[in-house]
Order: sequence, then C-alpha cells, then structure tokens
Amino acid sequence: MLQRKIHLPKAQTGEQAERVPMTAVEFQKALGKRVKTLREKRKLTQAEVAKRAAMDRTEVCKLEAGTHNPQLQTLRRVARALEVSLSKLFEPLK
Repeated sequence: MLQRKIHLPKAQTGEQAERVPMTAVEFQKALGKRVKTLREKRKLTQAEVAKRAAMDRTEVCKLEAGTHNPQLQTLRRVARALEVSLSKLFEPLK
C-alpha cells in the first residue's frame, strides 16, 4: 500500500519552521493527540465534546486514537466544541 507523505511545520522556535514529512496515518495520530490534549486542558469528557459537536462519543474516541479520518465539517464541529479555531487543531504539539 502506497503511503502519501504530508508535510507539516515543526513547532516554531522563533526561526522559520522546518517542514516534517508525515504519512497519513502519522497525521491522523498527531491530530488525535492534539484533540485529546485540547479536550483535557478544558477538563471535558469525550461525551461532552461529542454532545457539543453533535456526534457520537465513539467518533471522538476514534478521532483521538488516530483511527478515524474525519471530514472537514467534523473537524469544524470538534473545534467549535473545544472553543478553538479550526487552525488550532493543526498547530504542532509542544
């Protein structure tokens, strides 16, 4: 199976960000980790995020586990549920 590489910037350190190649699976895992981190910072449960985003809790669980490939509309709803911008979901983890 052919794995496409996705290029995302490394965490910014005041200098120009270097692009780091990722496979689609690595990207899903990183996105899931980011969603989970944002949810935990806000002290929300997966069920609370799911209710706010009008989705099932299992979808949130799969998203955080990196096993779900969400549509853009789903990510918008999750971002809104977490009270962050959509772009915040894609910022590098620190």
